[in-house]
Amino acid sequence: MLIDTPSPNNRITLDPQGEPQVEYTLSDPDKARFGRGVAEAVRIMFLAGAKQVYLPTTEDILGGAGGAASTEAHAAILTNKEQADLVERRLQFVPNRTIVTSAHLQSSNKMGSSPENSVVSREFRVWGTEGLYVVDGSVFPTSIGANPMQSIYTFAKIFADRMAAKR
Repeated sequence: MLIDTPSPNNRITLDPQGEPQVEYTLSDPDKARFGRGVAEAVRIMFLAGAKQVYLPTTEDILGGAGGAASTEAHAAILTNKEQADLVERRLQFVPNRTIVTSAHLQSSNKMGSSPENSVVSREFRVWGTEGLYVVDGSVFPTSIGANPMQSIYTFAKIFADRMAAKR
């Protein structure tokens, strides 16, 4: 798991047709840490007995001489543990060439004290919008670095208790 460095340039916007667009770039130090982590995971998989490891990238991480069994449209196929060194040195996380995913998206609707520094108030209300509340992992000010399930449950309970008390 990578806890990425917050950046004001990473955001969700709407295109001219009103469709959401994710603007997200890893910082150079994050890319280096993530590359080391991916390489270590590759080493572990081969040590555990893997015969091939698929990386979701079209970047030329093997340099044409890495000994890959084959290359598929959306993956580099590694065939030995030593190729992890190439991954660590060459994987750059180029947008639209390497797939980066998250199971626990966080911080896209940050909670804060004012609309200048956040999307959601401390009462979970979207600034400038009546009756619209956000109560999920997107309200965290940054990644909490772990599965956010318990924190989200806690936020939901606090929100529900406050709403029930108002009625």
